[in-house]
Amino acid sequence: MKSGSVGSGTGPAAKRLRGLRFRFGIMAKVFGVAVGGVLLAVGLLSGITLYSMNGDVETNAKKQLDLAINLERSLIDQHLARVRDQASAVAESDQVKGALAGRGKVTRDQVARFKAGAANLQILTVVDAQGRVVARANSDQVGQAFAANGLVADVLSKGAVAAAAAVLPEADWAAEGPDLRKLVVIPVKATAGAEERKEKEVTGALVLVAVAPVKGPTGAVAGAVIAAEVLNQNYSIVDEVRDRTNGEVTATVAMDGIRVTTNVRLKDADGKATENRAIGTVYSIPVMTNLRKGEEYRGRAVVAGEWQKTVYVPLKDHTGKVVAGPYVGISEATFTALRGQFIGILVPVAIVGFLIAALMSFLVSRSVAVQVGRVKKAAERIADGDLTIEELKIGGRDEV
Repeated sequence: MKSGSVGSGTGPAAKRLRGLRFRFGIMAKVFGVAVGGVLLAVGLLSGITLYSMNGDVETNAKKQLDLAINLERSLIDQHLARVRDQASAVAESDQVKGALAGRGKVTRDQVARFKAGAANLQILTVVDAQGRVVARANSDQVGQAFAANGLVADVLSKGAVAAAAAVLPEADWAAEGPDLRKLVVIPVKATAGAEERKEKEVTGALVLVAVAPVKGPTGAVAGAVIAAEVLNQNYSIVDEVRDRTNGEVTATVAMDGIRVTTNVRLKDADGKATENRAIGTVYSIPVMTNLRKGEEYRGRAVVAGEWQKTVYVPLKDHTGKVVAGPYVGISEATFTALRGQFIGILVPVAIVGFLIAALMSFLVSRSVAVQVGRVKKAAERIADGDLTIEELKIGGRDEV
């Protein structure tokens, strides 16, 4: 066999094969490094973007919840102020002042007319200087004491209007009649994640109550007018929170952790929301631990079987005792959907970016491999003693 044949590995064909292998190896290494860098860059950028998006989502959720709980508190204050004005207006009426001063008698019909002209008022009752009922808008029963957890006695002794959230025991509201009983009494429902409750039904009325003194000609307190908006199964506040947040926020007011007014919906067996409100269900144990200490609760909580981002705050009566817990929440499914939409946009963009970068890496690696191959070929010719090589022209601006 002649020297320089393919079999000897020193012929032209063998050299061309080695050159091709060399160039392919160079191109593969350059391409691999470039693609690895692109993958790393795309991964880092995607991770940073997702992290930033999660931060934005959490910040936005906090802002929404802060606005919503402030709205709910403001609505409670507005309703309480309205009840206060209504009680004061009746207390200043000539009919009530004259009757308590001994110049006549206040009747159920008269009080009922006052109540009919008031907005969202469920209780309107007049008591004498001893705190005993002389007239009710809802029934003919009179003579019973109406304490309102000591608020009536405070007003009768101090002679100044007072208004607060309160829980009226059945002894205070029972004589108001059957229609009020239908509102107040709510069956308590066993709730997953909540403490077990001994009571089978709610019998206390969660109210926004105002007591206004009625003064005689000498300025002495002759009695008082009690006005109250009952929150049990009264959805005006919670539904306004929902409506003014475009339906994104659920709201509740619970009495000792039992939901008495809410727009949270119960789920069916398939986990779908029904038309039934979660009345009578109970707040979770961590939430109640905070509220009973007079502290708010912020964070994740299970609400009617669904994880939500939530805020719960204590609502106190005139003595500083926590009597209720307003709540607002946003379903975590809302934020999961937002993340899904963002990822649905990010993934195609990342793929297109990767493909473009990979194509550019391939072209660059091919160019580098060709130029390095030229240098190698020239070096081999010099090694073989061929010094008749023209000046190499290497493309590109980088040094080799």
